[in-house]
Amino acid sequence: MNKEQLDLLEKKGVDTVLREMATGRVHGDPGSKTRDEVESWLRSKQVAAFADASSKRDAREEETLAVAKDANLLASEANSFAREANTIARDEAAAAARSARWAKIAAIVAAVAAIASTITAIVIALLSKK
Repeated sequence: MNKEQLDLLEKKGVDTVLREMATGRVHGDPGSKTRDEVESWLRSKQVAAFADASSKRDAREEETLAVAKDANLLASEANSFAREANTIARDEAAAAARSARWAKIAAIVAAVAAIASTITAIVIALLSKK
């Protein structure tokens, strides 16, 4: 196939050439040299399109893998933060329980002191009436 024929095919594009071949108007009869050259050109275009699609797919897969790796790293960091927050929360809960226990003891001591004070006041009142 000469350069002019190749340039013409490139200018028309694959879809147009395929339509023309289907109608049988151009590009020679089946089995002719011209037809074989056009079919060879079409196959080369198909291979190139497949290679391009494959390359794009590979690039998308690489990008998807990179995004997944980044997401995995972020998830791992988030898990570390969550574990640390859980430990802190457990420690704080334990401290709150200790504080609540001491608050109960203080309330009991205050109640005992109030009772003792009331008893003392009653005893003083009774002794002062005699």
